[in-house]
Amino acid sequence: MKFNHPVLQARVPSPLGDIAIAATSRGLTGLWFTDNQRYLPSELTGPSAWRHDPAYPVLQQAREQLGEYFAGQRSHFEVPLDLRCGTTFQQSVWQALLDIPQ
Repeated sequence: MKFNHPVLQARVPSPLGDIAIAATSRGLTGLWFTDNQRYLPSELTGPSAWRHDPAYPVLQQAREQLGEYFAGQRSHFEVPLDLRCGTTFQQSVWQALLDIPQ
């Protein structure tokens, strides 16, 4: 994945472990289970880490909707997505997934 746009991040506790979420000005651009995911972007930690900003509107919306989902109050998400970071193949797969009716 290539992140060529400014990205902000936040953490979300969940019943499945901690989740890192990342967003650009266009929308959510990544979600990773930090406790049990093999490959994580290097920008989640360290000196070149994306800035933490849980109050950023897209990240706050994602946190709220994830909380509702894990509480059994939500079955689909309405967070805007920014799919520009993926390869051409990834983008085609993501678009196909978005085309599946809810």
